[in-house]
Amino acid sequence: MLLIDRYIIREWIKIFVIMLVSTIGILLMEDAYKNLHHFLVHGARGVDLILYHGVLCISFVPIVITLSLFLSLLYVLGNFNRNNEITAMRASGISLIRISIPLLVMAGLCSAVLFYLNSSWVPWAAEKARQLHFKMEEQNVTCHAIPNLTYDNFRENRLWIINSFHPVKSAGVSVYQLNKDRKEIERIVAQSAFYKEGRGWIFLKGRVITLDEKTGEIVRSQYFDEFEKPFTEDPAILWLLQQRPRNLTLTEIKQLVDNKININIKNLCEFEVRYYEIILLPIGCFVIGLLAIPFAVSGLRVNPLTGLSKSLSWFFVYYLINNIGTLIASQGTISPLLAVLTPNILILAVAVWLYRKAAVL
Repeated sequence: MLLIDRYIIREWIKIFVIMLVSTIGILLMEDAYKNLHHFLVHGARGVDLILYHGVLCISFVPIVITLSLFLSLLYVLGNFNRNNEITAMRASGISLIRISIPLLVMAGLCSAVLFYLNSSWVPWAAEKARQLHFKMEEQNVTCHAIPNLTYDNFRENRLWIINSFHPVKSAGVSVYQLNKDRKEIERIVAQSAFYKEGRGWIFLKGRVITLDEKTGEIVRSQYFDEFEKPFTEDPAILWLLQQRPRNLTLTEIKQLVDNKININIKNLCEFEVRYYEIILLPIGCFVIGLLAIPFAVSGLRVNPLTGLSKSLSWFFVYYLINNIGTLIASQGTISPLLAVLTPNILILAVAVWLYRKAAVL
Protein backbone atom coordinates (compact mmCIF):
# COMPACT_ATOMS: atom_id res chain seq x y z
CA MET A 1 0.00 0.00 0.00
CA LEU A 2 1.37 3.40 -1.04
CA LEU A 3 1.77 6.31 1.37
CA ILE A 4 -1.01 8.23 -0.38
CA ASP A 5 -3.40 5.28 0.07
CA ARG A 6 -2.66 5.13 3.79
CA TYR A 7 -3.20 8.87 4.07
CA ILE A 8 -6.58 8.79 2.27
CA ILE A 9 -7.81 5.79 4.25
CA ARG A 10 -6.66 7.28 7.57
CA GLU A 11 -8.47 10.56 6.92
CA TRP A 12 -11.63 8.74 5.84
CA ILE A 13 -11.67 6.32 8.79
CA LYS A 14 -11.55 9.18 11.30
CA ILE A 15 -14.64 10.85 9.84
CA PHE A 16 -16.47 7.58 9.21
CA VAL A 17 -16.04 6.40 12.81
CA ILE A 18 -17.13 9.78 14.19
CA MET A 19 -20.28 9.76 12.05
CA LEU A 20 -21.05 6.11 12.80
CA VAL A 21 -20.64 6.47 16.56
CA SER A 22 -22.48 9.80 16.78
CA THR A 23 -25.44 8.51 14.74
CA ILE A 24 -25.72 5.34 16.84
CA GLY A 25 -25.50 7.53 19.94
CA ILE A 26 -28.41 9.65 18.72
CA LEU A 27 -30.50 6.53 18.06
CA LEU A 28 -29.67 5.19 21.53
CA MET A 29 -30.72 8.46 23.13
CA GLU A 30 -33.98 8.35 21.19
CA ASP A 31 -34.68 4.80 22.41
CA ALA A 32 -33.75 5.74 25.99
CA TYR A 33 -36.11 8.74 25.82
CA LYS A 34 -38.97 6.44 24.79
CA ASN A 35 -38.32 3.37 26.95
CA LEU A 36 -35.90 4.02 29.83
CA HIS A 37 -38.45 5.53 32.21
CA HIS A 38 -40.86 2.70 31.47
CA PHE A 39 -38.19 0.06 32.21
CA LEU A 40 -37.17 1.73 35.48
CA VAL A 41 -40.77 2.04 36.67
CA HIS A 42 -41.26 -1.69 36.23
CA GLY A 43 -38.11 -2.65 38.09
CA ALA A 44 -35.65 -3.35 35.29
CA ARG A 45 -32.20 -4.36 36.55
CA GLY A 46 -29.09 -2.42 35.64
CA VAL A 47 -27.50 -5.50 34.04
CA ASP A 48 -30.50 -5.95 31.75
CA LEU A 49 -30.44 -2.27 30.77
CA ILE A 50 -26.74 -2.40 29.91
CA LEU A 51 -27.14 -5.62 27.92
CA TYR A 52 -30.25 -4.27 26.16
CA HIS A 53 -28.55 -1.09 24.99
CA GLY A 54 -25.38 -3.01 24.09
CA VAL A 55 -27.13 -5.39 21.69
CA LEU A 56 -29.25 -2.50 20.44
CA CYS A 57 -26.04 -0.79 19.25
CA ILE A 58 -25.28 -3.81 17.03
CA SER A 59 -28.78 -3.80 15.55
CA PHE A 60 -28.40 -0.09 14.67
CA VAL A 61 -25.22 -0.57 12.59
CA PRO A 62 -26.92 -1.55 9.28
CA ILE A 63 -29.24 1.43 9.59
CA VAL A 64 -26.43 3.98 9.79
CA ILE A 65 -23.46 2.42 7.99
CA THR A 66 -24.62 3.42 4.47
CA LEU A 67 -25.40 7.00 5.49
CA SER A 68 -22.12 7.28 7.41
CA LEU A 69 -20.17 5.97 4.40
CA PHE A 70 -21.89 8.42 2.05
CA LEU A 71 -21.41 11.50 4.24
CA SER A 72 -17.84 10.61 5.25
CA LEU A 73 -16.81 10.23 1.60
CA LEU A 74 -18.39 13.58 0.76
CA TYR A 75 -16.66 15.27 3.68
CA VAL A 76 -13.19 13.77 3.18
CA LEU A 77 -13.02 14.24 -0.59
CA GLY A 78 -14.63 17.65 -0.33
CA ASN A 79 -12.02 18.63 2.25
CA PHE A 80 -9.25 17.36 -0.04
CA ASN A 81 -10.70 19.42 -2.86
CA ARG A 82 -11.00 22.61 -0.81
CA ASN A 83 -7.37 22.25 0.27
CA ASN A 84 -6.33 21.67 -3.36
CA GLU A 85 -5.03 18.22 -2.49
CA ILE A 86 -7.06 16.62 -5.29
CA THR A 87 -5.60 19.15 -7.73
CA ALA A 88 -2.06 18.41 -6.53
CA MET A 89 -2.57 14.67 -6.84
CA ARG A 90 -3.95 14.93 -10.35
CA ALA A 91 -1.21 17.39 -11.37
CA SER A 92 1.37 14.81 -10.30
CA GLY A 93 -0.16 12.32 -12.72
CA ILE A 94 -2.46 10.44 -10.35
CA SER A 95 -5.88 9.92 -11.93
CA LEU A 96 -9.22 10.19 -10.14
CA ILE A 97 -9.64 6.45 -10.53
CA ARG A 98 -6.35 5.83 -8.73
CA ILE A 99 -7.21 8.37 -6.01
CA SER A 100 -10.57 6.75 -5.36
CA ILE A 101 -9.38 3.12 -5.38
CA PRO A 102 -8.65 2.99 -1.60
CA LEU A 103 -12.04 4.57 -0.88
CA LEU A 104 -13.82 2.14 -3.20
CA VAL A 105 -12.03 -0.70 -1.42
CA MET A 106 -13.29 0.68 1.90
CA ALA A 107 -16.81 0.96 0.46
CA GLY A 108 -16.56 -2.68 -0.65
CA LEU A 109 -15.33 -3.64 2.82
CA CYS A 110 -18.28 -1.81 4.40
CA SER A 111 -20.61 -3.75 2.08
CA ALA A 112 -19.00 -7.05 3.10
CA VAL A 113 -19.26 -6.17 6.79
CA LEU A 114 -22.88 -5.15 6.27
CA PHE A 115 -23.67 -8.47 4.60
CA TYR A 116 -22.00 -10.40 7.43
CA LEU A 117 -23.80 -8.42 10.11
CA ASN A 118 -27.19 -8.82 8.44
CA SER A 119 -26.72 -12.57 8.12
CA SER A 120 -25.50 -13.28 11.64
CA TRP A 121 -24.98 -10.65 14.32
CA VAL A 122 -27.83 -8.23 13.58
CA PRO A 123 -30.65 -10.85 13.70
CA TRP A 124 -29.26 -12.15 16.99
CA ALA A 125 -28.88 -8.63 18.43
CA ALA A 126 -32.35 -7.46 17.36
CA GLU A 127 -34.05 -10.60 18.67
CA LYS A 128 -32.04 -10.48 21.92
CA ALA A 129 -32.95 -6.81 22.40
CA ARG A 130 -36.61 -7.66 21.84
CA GLN A 131 -36.46 -10.52 24.36
CA LEU A 132 -34.90 -8.22 26.95
CA HIS A 133 -37.54 -5.62 26.17
CA PHE A 134 -40.29 -8.17 26.84
CA LYS A 135 -38.53 -9.39 29.97
CA MET A 136 -38.25 -5.90 31.43
CA GLU A 137 -41.94 -5.22 30.82
CA GLU A 138 -43.14 -8.70 31.80
CA GLN A 139 -44.89 -7.40 34.89
CA ASN A 140 -47.04 -5.13 32.75
CA VAL A 141 -47.97 -7.12 29.66
CA THR A 142 -50.72 -4.68 28.69
CA CYS A 143 -48.01 -2.22 27.69
CA HIS A 144 -47.45 -2.36 23.92
CA ALA A 145 -50.08 -5.10 23.65
CA ILE A 146 -51.80 -5.50 20.29
CA PRO A 147 -55.58 -4.95 20.59
CA ASN A 148 -58.17 -7.08 18.80
CA LEU A 149 -55.85 -9.59 17.14
CA THR A 150 -57.54 -11.97 14.70
CA TYR A 151 -55.63 -14.89 13.20
CA ASP A 152 -57.12 -17.61 11.01
CA ASN A 153 -54.98 -20.74 10.85
CA PHE A 154 -56.27 -22.30 7.62
CA ARG A 155 -53.91 -25.24 7.92
CA GLU A 156 -55.45 -26.49 11.14
CA ASN A 157 -58.88 -24.84 10.78
CA ARG A 158 -58.50 -22.74 13.88
CA LEU A 159 -59.62 -19.13 14.36
CA TRP A 160 -58.09 -16.97 17.09
CA ILE A 161 -59.64 -13.78 18.44
CA ILE A 162 -57.61 -12.09 21.18
CA ASN A 163 -58.74 -8.86 22.82
CA SER A 164 -55.26 -7.91 24.03
CA PHE A 165 -52.36 -9.87 22.53
CA HIS A 166 -48.85 -9.94 23.94
CA PRO A 167 -46.13 -12.59 23.34
CA VAL A 168 -45.71 -13.06 27.10
CA LYS A 169 -49.36 -13.31 28.08
CA SER A 170 -52.60 -12.43 26.31
CA ALA A 171 -55.97 -11.39 27.74
CA GLY A 172 -59.46 -12.14 26.47
CA VAL A 173 -58.61 -15.19 24.33
CA SER A 174 -61.18 -17.04 22.20
CA VAL A 175 -60.22 -20.01 20.03
CA TYR A 176 -62.69 -21.53 17.55
CA GLN A 177 -61.88 -25.02 16.29
CA LEU A 178 -63.50 -25.70 12.90
CA ASN A 179 -63.99 -28.83 10.85
CA LYS A 180 -63.06 -29.29 7.19
CA ASP A 181 -66.26 -27.52 6.14
CA ARG A 182 -65.33 -24.53 8.33
CA LYS A 183 -68.10 -25.23 10.84
CA GLU A 184 -67.41 -24.67 14.51
CA ILE A 185 -67.04 -27.82 16.61
CA GLU A 186 -65.26 -26.49 19.72
CA ARG A 187 -64.70 -23.15 21.38
CA ILE A 188 -62.28 -22.15 24.13
CA VAL A 189 -62.97 -18.88 25.91
CA ALA A 190 -60.48 -17.75 28.58
CA GLN A 191 -59.65 -14.66 30.58
CA SER A 192 -55.97 -15.06 29.69
CA ALA A 193 -53.56 -17.47 28.05
CA PHE A 194 -49.85 -17.98 27.49
CA TYR A 195 -47.60 -20.27 25.48
CA LYS A 196 -45.11 -22.82 26.82
CA GLU A 197 -42.50 -24.30 24.51
CA GLY A 198 -43.06 -28.04 24.14
CA ARG A 199 -46.48 -27.95 25.83
CA GLY A 200 -48.59 -25.59 23.77
CA TRP A 201 -51.11 -23.04 25.04
CA ILE A 202 -52.25 -22.82 28.64
CA PHE A 203 -55.61 -21.11 29.15
CA LEU A 204 -56.63 -19.63 32.50
CA LYS A 205 -60.16 -19.23 33.91
CA GLY A 206 -62.63 -19.92 31.14
CA ARG A 207 -64.83 -22.47 29.44
CA VAL A 208 -64.49 -25.24 26.88
CA ILE A 209 -67.63 -25.38 24.77
CA THR A 210 -68.33 -28.40 22.55
CA LEU A 211 -70.79 -27.98 19.68
CA ASP A 212 -72.68 -30.46 17.55
CA GLU A 213 -70.98 -30.69 14.16
CA LYS A 214 -74.27 -30.92 12.25
CA THR A 215 -76.64 -28.63 14.11
CA GLY A 216 -74.15 -26.21 15.67
CA GLU A 217 -75.91 -26.49 19.05
CA ILE A 218 -73.97 -26.52 22.31
CA VAL A 219 -73.48 -30.07 23.55
CA ARG A 220 -71.33 -29.37 26.60
CA SER A 221 -69.92 -26.35 28.43
CA GLN A 222 -67.25 -27.01 31.02
CA TYR A 223 -65.58 -24.42 33.27
CA PHE A 224 -61.84 -24.60 34.01
CA ASP A 225 -59.26 -22.78 36.10
CA GLU A 226 -56.45 -24.00 33.88
CA PHE A 227 -56.69 -25.82 30.58
CA GLU A 228 -53.85 -26.97 28.34
CA LYS A 229 -53.96 -27.57 24.59
CA PRO A 230 -51.02 -28.52 22.32
CA PHE A 231 -51.82 -25.82 19.77
CA THR A 232 -48.94 -25.04 17.41
CA GLU A 233 -49.45 -21.28 16.99
CA ASP A 234 -46.33 -19.65 18.38
CA PRO A 235 -47.11 -16.22 19.89
CA ALA A 236 -43.73 -14.97 18.70
CA ILE A 237 -44.82 -15.70 15.11
CA LEU A 238 -48.21 -14.10 15.68
CA TRP A 239 -46.42 -11.03 16.99
CA LEU A 240 -44.15 -10.90 13.93
CA LEU A 241 -47.14 -10.93 11.61
CA GLN A 242 -48.48 -7.77 13.24
CA GLN A 243 -45.23 -5.84 12.88
CA ARG A 244 -44.05 -3.61 10.09
CA PRO A 245 -41.62 -5.52 7.84
CA ARG A 246 -38.95 -2.84 8.39
CA ASN A 247 -38.89 -3.67 12.10
CA LEU A 248 -38.03 -7.32 11.54
CA THR A 249 -34.69 -9.03 10.99
CA LEU A 250 -33.63 -11.17 8.04
CA THR A 251 -34.06 -14.36 10.08
CA GLU A 252 -37.58 -13.44 11.18
CA ILE A 253 -38.72 -12.45 7.69
CA LYS A 254 -37.17 -15.59 6.18
CA GLN A 255 -39.06 -17.65 8.74
CA LEU A 256 -42.34 -16.05 7.69
CA VAL A 257 -41.75 -16.15 3.94
CA ASP A 258 -40.24 -19.65 3.69
CA ASN A 259 -42.87 -21.35 5.83
CA LYS A 260 -45.76 -19.32 4.38
CA ILE A 261 -47.08 -18.93 7.91
CA ASN A 262 -48.72 -15.69 6.85
CA ILE A 263 -50.27 -17.14 3.67
CA ASN A 264 -53.60 -15.54 4.54
CA ILE A 265 -52.00 -12.19 5.30
CA LYS A 266 -52.47 -9.64 2.51
CA ASN A 267 -49.10 -7.98 3.03
CA LEU A 268 -47.03 -11.08 2.27
CA CYS A 269 -45.40 -9.16 -0.60
CA GLU A 270 -44.24 -6.48 1.84
CA PHE A 271 -42.33 -9.08 3.83
CA GLU A 272 -40.78 -10.47 0.64
CA VAL A 273 -39.74 -6.98 -0.48
CA ARG A 274 -38.12 -6.35 2.88
CA TYR A 275 -36.33 -9.71 2.65
CA TYR A 276 -34.69 -8.76 -0.66
CA GLU A 277 -33.93 -5.25 0.63
CA ILE A 278 -31.84 -6.72 3.44
CA ILE A 279 -30.15 -9.22 1.10
CA LEU A 280 -29.22 -6.50 -1.45
CA LEU A 281 -28.44 -3.77 1.09
CA PRO A 282 -24.64 -4.30 0.74
CA ILE A 283 -24.93 -3.61 -3.00
CA GLY A 284 -26.82 -0.39 -2.26
CA CYS A 285 -24.13 0.59 0.23
CA PHE A 286 -21.40 0.28 -2.41
CA VAL A 287 -23.50 2.10 -5.04
CA ILE A 288 -24.14 5.01 -2.68
CA GLY A 289 -20.41 5.18 -1.91
CA LEU A 290 -19.60 5.27 -5.63
CA LEU A 291 -22.18 8.02 -6.13
CA ALA A 292 -20.52 10.29 -3.55
CA ILE A 293 -17.09 10.41 -5.24
CA PRO A 294 -17.79 12.41 -8.45
CA PHE A 295 -19.81 15.04 -6.60
CA ALA A 296 -17.17 15.45 -3.91
CA VAL A 297 -14.24 15.97 -6.31
CA SER A 298 -15.95 18.07 -8.98
CA GLY A 299 -19.12 19.62 -7.60
CA LEU A 300 -17.35 21.55 -4.89
CA ARG A 301 -15.13 23.26 -7.42
CA VAL A 302 -17.82 25.88 -8.09
CA ASN A 303 -19.46 26.19 -4.68
CA PRO A 304 -18.96 24.16 -1.47
CA LEU A 305 -22.70 23.47 -1.26
CA THR A 306 -23.24 22.54 -4.90
CA GLY A 307 -21.82 19.01 -4.80
CA LEU A 308 -23.39 18.33 -1.42
CA SER A 309 -26.87 19.42 -2.53
CA LYS A 310 -26.67 17.44 -5.79
CA SER A 311 -25.37 14.29 -4.11
CA LEU A 312 -28.02 14.47 -1.38
CA SER A 313 -30.62 14.93 -4.11
CA TRP A 314 -29.53 11.70 -5.79
CA PHE A 315 -29.44 10.02 -2.37
CA PHE A 316 -33.07 11.12 -1.93
CA VAL A 317 -33.96 9.93 -5.46
CA TYR A 318 -32.50 6.50 -4.65
CA TYR A 319 -34.73 6.04 -1.62
CA LEU A 320 -37.72 7.57 -3.41
CA ILE A 321 -37.45 5.04 -6.26
CA ASN A 322 -36.93 2.28 -3.70
CA ASN A 323 -40.08 3.27 -1.79
CA ILE A 324 -42.14 3.55 -4.97
CA GLY A 325 -40.98 0.10 -6.05
CA THR A 326 -41.84 -1.29 -2.61
CA LEU A 327 -45.32 0.20 -2.80
CA ILE A 328 -45.97 -1.24 -6.27
CA ALA A 329 -44.59 -4.66 -5.28
CA SER A 330 -46.74 -4.76 -2.13
CA GLN A 331 -49.79 -4.59 -4.41
CA GLY A 332 -48.55 -7.58 -6.41
CA THR A 333 -47.96 -5.60 -9.61
CA ILE A 334 -44.26 -6.48 -9.95
CA SER A 335 -42.04 -9.06 -8.30
CA PRO A 336 -40.40 -8.07 -4.98
CA LEU A 337 -36.93 -8.87 -6.35
CA LEU A 338 -37.43 -6.56 -9.34
CA ALA A 339 -38.73 -3.80 -7.07
CA VAL A 340 -35.53 -3.91 -5.01
CA LEU A 341 -33.10 -4.36 -7.91
CA THR A 342 -34.46 -1.47 -10.01
CA PRO A 343 -33.29 1.48 -7.85
CA ASN A 344 -29.86 -0.10 -7.37
CA ILE A 345 -29.40 -0.62 -11.13
CA LEU A 346 -30.59 2.91 -11.98
CA ILE A 347 -28.42 4.65 -9.40
CA LEU A 348 -25.45 2.44 -10.31
CA ALA A 349 -25.79 3.56 -13.95
CA VAL A 350 -25.96 7.22 -12.86
CA ALA A 351 -22.98 6.80 -10.52
CA VAL A 352 -20.82 5.15 -13.20
CA TRP A 353 -21.73 7.86 -15.73
CA LEU A 354 -20.91 10.68 -13.30
CA TYR A 355 -17.74 8.92 -12.19
CA ARG A 356 -16.46 8.60 -15.77
CA LYS A 357 -17.41 12.22 -16.45
CA ALA A 358 -15.48 13.43 -13.41
CA ALA A 359 -12.48 11.26 -14.28
CA VAL A 360 -11.86 13.07 -17.58
CA LEU A 361 -12.16 16.58 -16.13
